[in-house]
Amino acid sequence: MRSWVFLLIGWLLGVAMTVGAQSVAKVWLCVPQTNAPIDAEKLAEQLTVPPDAPLARKVLAQTDHATIAAVAIRTAELPHRHEKSDLLVILLKGKGEMTVGDRKFPMQAGDIAFIPKGVPHHFTNTDTTPSIGLALFAPPEGK
Repeated sequence: MRSWVFLLIGWLLGVAMTVGAQSVAKVWLCVPQTNAPIDAEKLAEQLTVPPDAPLARKVLAQTDHATIAAVAIRTAELPHRHEKSDLLVILLKGKGEMTVGDRKFPMQAGDIAFIPKGVPHHFTNTDTTPSIGLALFAPPEGK
């Protein structure tokens, strides 16, 4: 009887992981410019990374207090820092490694990284296709 229970639990976990792997994250931008959800696949279609570039970026919304941008990274960003904005990164699709200061964090779709202003960081894609993320800057860039 116990072996059947373990078999059933294993099967349920497998089904749950398969269903979870097939779901696509949706982003609801509740600003006047948009009223439809944005999913990672649609962002991937909108963010074509040029052959000679490591990434593509598109600002999705900006307010007096924050900027939200979609980023597609084929290879890796150069290390950089944002002197005036804290940064929240949500990985919607793909996988990679976020380096913050001298620490490295593995990331996969659904993971979130917070980087305080002034801290050096960069993302390296380890997937076979570009990884797609959302970047929330607060205060907004350029302010």
